[in-house]
Formats: sequence, structure tokens, C-alpha cells
Amino acid sequence: MILVFDLDNTLINRNKAYWLWLENNVLPKLNTIDKDLILYYDNWGYTSRRHFYNWLIIKYELAFTSDFLIKKCANELHNFISKNQNILEILATLKKSYRIVIGSNGGTTNQMNKLKKADLLQYADRVFISEAVGYKKPNPEFYKHIQEEMNCSPNEFIFIGDHYKQDYLAPKKLGWKSIWLSHHRTSIIDDCIFSLNDLIPYLRENKNCL
Repeated sequence: MILVFDLDNTLINRNKAYWLWLENNVLPKLNTIDKDLILYYDNWGYTSRRHFYNWLIIKYELAFTSDFLIKKCANELHNFISKNQNILEILATLKKSYRIVIGSNGGTTNQMNKLKKADLLQYADRVFISEAVGYKKPNPEFYKHIQEEMNCSPNEFIFIGDHYKQDYLAPKKLGWKSIWLSHHRTSIIDDCIFSLNDLIPYLRENKNCL
């Protein structure tokens, strides 16, 4: 069985790192900066980056373009990623029983920098990043590419991630098992965990060997 993990807000705390990057490298030092509003518009990174940055530039009269901020984030965000020992211990336990793959949208350099900074590469058998694959989640071709490269059938995969459509619905439609990492967001599905701390108990209860 192969566990395929999303990266941002699954194996790393992208939201925390992203805010630190904005606060230190982008936003002016003003008392009027509204963190809650900014993170609301960012929406876990799900908002189009161009749309979000255009809004941010207008809101705070920033002397940047959206293209500049997209490149700046790609070059700098990994500096605000920290290693999470708890996540590493979970992966170390899982690796004894599963093959581990990381499947993420994003630019190759940016995502690889994050993986290195978080010390995650030691646990991954393979890494698939949309820029290199040529397709982005939830395009079915992204998941099919992983199947072909791993030379496995759909029922041998379990996808785990925080994005309901990309990490849960899309692979499930292709015959994969999938688990939504909800981070305590409202869920009406059974295949759901609140945090990665719940993953090992979930796999045991659902008869996926450990």
C-alpha cells in the first residue's frame, strides 16, 4: 500500500510560514495590518495567487506587482518553514509498513526547498510536483501519472491531504482510497481526520496494516 501525502498544510504548516513571510518580507510595519482579514482572503492558499496579491497590493498600497510577489514567495517562503519532530516521527512509523509518496501542486524549486527545510525527503520514496508532472491537482492526469510511475493499481493508493477537492474527491473518483485532513473544519464524511496525529489510529481502525 502506498500513502500519498499532500505537502502544504498537510506535512508542513504552510499557513503559519506564509503569514510569517508576509509579515516580515512583504507588509509594511503598520498598526492597521489586519491579519485575520488577510488570512481570510488567502484562504489556506486556495485563492488564486494573482487575485490575492492584487487585492493585497491595493489594500495596503504596496509598491509591488503580483508577478513580483509570486516570484518572491517562491524564492523565500521556505525560509519560514520549520521542522516538525512530531510529523517526522509519524512518517518514520508509517514508513515501516507503507511506501510514502508526496504529491503536491506548485513550482518544483519552491516545493523542494520546503521539503528540504522540513527534513521530509528522507521518508519519501518519490516526490511528484505539478510543475514537473505537467498537470495540477485535481486534473486526473496528475494522479494517473503517479500510478504509472509507481506501477501500481488505483486500489493500492491512499491520498491524504487538506484540500477537500484535490486531495479527497479527485483521487477517490479514480478508485483511490482518500482521507481528508480537515484541521477541524466541518465534515460530513467518514474518511476524515482532524490532524495527522489521528492518521495511525485511523489506519489501524480501518484495517490498513501497521
